[in-house]
Amino acid sequence: MKIVGVGRSMAAAALAVALLGLAGCSDDDANADDEPSSTMTPTASTSPTASESSTPEEPTLPEWPAAADGTGDKAARAFARYWLEMVNYAQSTGDTAPLEDLHTPECSACTSGVDQVKSDWSHGRTLRGGEYRIDHLGTRRSSEKLINIAEIRAQYSKQEKISRSGKVLEVIEPARVAYRLYLRRDGGRWVVAALEVWQ
Repeated sequence: MKIVGVGRSMAAAALAVALLGLAGCSDDDANADDEPSSTMTPTASTSPTASESSTPEEPTLPEWPAAADGTGDKAARAFARYWLEMVNYAQSTGDTAPLEDLHTPECSACTSGVDQVKSDWSHGRTLRGGEYRIDHLGTRRSSEKLINIAEIRAQYSKQEKISRSGKVLEVIEPARVAYRLYLRRDGGRWVVAALEVWQ
């Protein structure tokens, strides 16, 4: 699967991260996890034409969900949904600080993704569209202490990368993707320690 933008950068680094051993556990809240969430970025094709899409509403900063305050599987899933919402917010606004706060320094894939967003915005490029909807969100425990693994399958809408002059530089077609987040507790809250693309 070819992935561009945030998705491509994160995936490239994440695939180099050694997988933690898994000790499976059941997902006891599957129905509650089929909720809409956020944006990263997959397969792209170049487009020289300008977009005629309407101006999107100004994104608002996602609020930390109270459901993510716990230490169990439900809290881990709530955090994973929040993380995707924050990726979406960072791409649509260029404000990456809140997203960076959700990653550990060891998550090289996360850092690469943030750097890509920063690069786009510093060069006057913006991202339009690419809204994610979660099809499946489950968790499992790692054999390593305090690590939860969130497995996300999602679909996203068409996304455009647009230059400062309004020219469409890339069109990213709708598709489905799957991400695996390695979560751990840090300072009393969840953070992303590693990220990978999975099938």
